[in-house]
Amino acid sequence: KEAKTKIMDNKYSLVTSGSPHEKNARSTAGIMLVMITSLVPTLVWACVRLGLRSLLVTFVCVLSCVIFEFAYQMIFKHRTTIHDLSAVVTGMLIACNMPVAVPLYIPIIGCFFAIVVIKQAFGGIGRNFVNPALAATVLCNLVWKKQMDPTFVGSKWCVNLDNIESPSPLTHLKNAEIPSENVFDLFFGNATGVIGAISVAMLLIGGLYLLGNKIITWHIPVTYLGVSAALFYILAEDGLEITFAVSSICSGALVLCAVFMATDYTTSPMSARGKLIFGAGCAVLTVILRTYTPLTCDVALAILIMNLLARPVDALFKPKFFGSVTQKVK
Repeated sequence: KEAKTKIMDNKYSLVTSGSPHEKNARSTAGIMLVMITSLVPTLVWACVRLGLRSLLVTFVCVLSCVIFEFAYQMIFKHRTTIHDLSAVVTGMLIACNMPVAVPLYIPIIGCFFAIVVIKQAFGGIGRNFVNPALAATVLCNLVWKKQMDPTFVGSKWCVNLDNIESPSPLTHLKNAEIPSENVFDLFFGNATGVIGAISVAMLLIGGLYLLGNKIITWHIPVTYLGVSAALFYILAEDGLEITFAVSSICSGALVLCAVFMATDYTTSPMSARGKLIFGAGCAVLTVILRTYTPLTCDVALAILIMNLLARPVDALFKPKFFGSVTQKVK
C-alpha cells in the first residue's frame, strides 16, 4: 500500500495508453478539430454544387456517430470520449462517401457499424484494426449498391438534379472509357460524384492545410496518387495515356481517401518507409479492383486490405535499439 501511494504521488510515473501517440502538447481533440476544418471547403462546395441536402446528410452522419458512441459508452460504463471529436470526424468522412440523394437510413446504419462494431467493440479510438469510416462505406456499397450510386435520385428535396442525373466519371472508367467531362471539370467539381469527392481542388486545399499543421505527412498521399497515376497510364489505350491517368485520379473518391483516410494514424504504418509501401500497396489494389471488378468502392476496399497489413509492414522497418549487440549463436 505504501509503495502504491508513492507511485500515485510521483508525477513522473509511467502512464500507458492506446495510440495515436503525439510527442507534443497537441491533444486528440486539437488534431480532430484541424481535420474538421480541412473538410469544410469540400463540404461547402458540395452544398453549392449538389444542394443543401449535402449538409443534411453530413449532419445526420455526425449526429448518429456521436449518439452511438455516447450510448455505447453509457451502456457498458466506459469513459465518455465524445469530447475528443473523433466521432465527429468519422461522421463527416462517412458523409463524404455518400451520394447526396441517399436515403438517410443507409448512412445511419453505416455510422452504427463504424462506431459500435469497428471502433468501440475493439476498445475505442486508437484500437480499431481498420478505418471505421471506410468499413462503413464498403458495407453500404455492398448492401445498397443502387442507392449508393451518385446518380441515384431517392429524394428531390434540396438536391440539384441537373448535377447528379448524368453518369458519373467512375462509371465511364469502369467501362474503360474516357469520362465525358474534361479534366478541368473533374478537377474543380463540375461532375457527378459523392459528396466529398465532388472537387479535387477543394480536397487538395484541405490536404495542404493538414500538411501545414503537421497532421499528416506527404508519404502516403503522394505515393498513393503517384503510383496510381503511373499504373493507369500504363493500362490506358495508345494516345489516351495522360487523359486516362488524370481522369482516373480525379474520379471517384481516390483523392479523398488518399488524403483523409489512408493517412489515419491508427491503421497506417508509423515509419516513413512503411508509409511508402502502404501507399504503393493501396495504389496497386485500387487499380486492380477498379480495372477488373465491378465494385464501386474500390478505393475504400483497397485501403481496408492495406489496413490489415499495416502492422506487418511496420514490423519490417523496426528501428534498431541504440547500443544493442546481436548475439551470434555458435
